[in-house]
Amino acid sequence: MNATVALLTLNADPWLRELLDGVVRQKTDFEYEILLIDSGSTDKTLEVAAEYPDVRLHQIANSDSDTAKTRNLAAELSKADYMVVPDARRGAGARTTGSPRCCGRLT
Repeated sequence: MNATVALLTLNADPWLRELLDGVVRQKTDFEYEILLIDSGSTDKTLEVAAEYPDVRLHQIANSDSDTAKTRNLAAELSKADYMVVPDARRGAGARTTGSPRCCGRLT
């Protein structure tokens, strides 16, 4: 596995489907996984995520949803050498051509 796309969600129903559609449409010459860490959503976020069989879901309590800690958890759960954490609320509806602006090597 070369890359992890880590999505950190809390009540992401309004934009999650658009973001996931964009990720799964990507054409790459490397393997990647989609890791979704949900922080106790009460909307339809989990139902939307379940529509995408390639999404690996990890749920945490809302009380544990500190952004830095959740990103660190994503790095721990990642099965890849590289990880990108898109800012999904900014990215939904935006053009996503080219390379991601931030990507870090995990090993």
